[in-house]
Amino acid sequence: MLFHGIAAALVFVWTSLILAGPSYAQSPRPVVVLIHGRDQGKRKEADVRKEFVDGFFAGLQRASLQNIVGTGDVKFVWYGDIYADDGVDRTCPFVQTVPPVEQSARQSLSDAVRRFLVSAAGSVPGLERGLSDLLIHDTEEYLGKANFRCATDKRLASILNEAHTRQQPVIIAAHSMGSLVTFSVLRRLDVDGQISVAHLVTMGSQLGMNEVLRALDGSHTSIPVKVPISIQRWTNLVAKGDLLALRQSGFFDATDPQRKPADTEVDNGNQHPHDAASYLQQRLVARTIAIAFCSSFPGAARPSGCSALR
Repeated sequence: MLFHGIAAALVFVWTSLILAGPSYAQSPRPVVVLIHGRDQGKRKEADVRKEFVDGFFAGLQRASLQNIVGTGDVKFVWYGDIYADDGVDRTCPFVQTVPPVEQSARQSLSDAVRRFLVSAAGSVPGLERGLSDLLIHDTEEYLGKANFRCATDKRLASILNEAHTRQQPVIIAAHSMGSLVTFSVLRRLDVDGQISVAHLVTMGSQLGMNEVLRALDGSHTSIPVKVPISIQRWTNLVAKGDLLALRQSGFFDATDPQRKPADTEVDNGNQHPHDAASYLQQRLVARTIAIAFCSSFPGAARPSGCSALR
């Protein structure tokens, strides 16, 4: 009797699961990836992480969307130590030898980017002009030294590959130099076409510059460049008074116009317009990410907080 009772119970559960269908299958939760900008090597990873995560959740709070994304849905990409700690392993098996002619061309491009960044950073309110040269050290090494670029890109690529393995939709919010890293990684991952980025948000980005794109993609690169095929939507935030933030209209092309970066102006205040936390606390950033997050779920499986978006 006991055996028949257990068998009957198992049949009932199995039948219920079949009849219930897809509603029992849990969709993988999307992952929100935050990636920082330059000049963070002197700070502790935990402090920078906290600044970014707290800024993002403060933005959700301001937009009354705090019941959508959880702390477990957020990944932070740290690479500041690559530019500050001599003990970091920067060797990379994927680094290829760049021909001398191309190496010279990329150095010229890097010099042009350096001049722009020094000039722009020197005009940022509250920043002593003598410090502006130090602020662009990371970007200069990233664009000019293959091992630095490879070591940096691997930090983001590993998180994207993990999300792909888990079949998680990806949303990326990249600040300043982080947008260069994101573009570099997504262009390389175009080869297999497996990564899908539901929405890319760039903040205070320098991607809207010929020399930057050619230093990243090769001196032969023609402008506009193709939007990486992984990007489904792209919003580029430019704060008033942020001289390090460039508009990207005309620098990128895609068959689907909705995949091109949409330049949007925001106001971060006059004191620190390039500040990452100020960008992340914008209601527009919170709403953009929340919409992409909720849209990645099948209708019935969406978090209850998604109803606030209607």
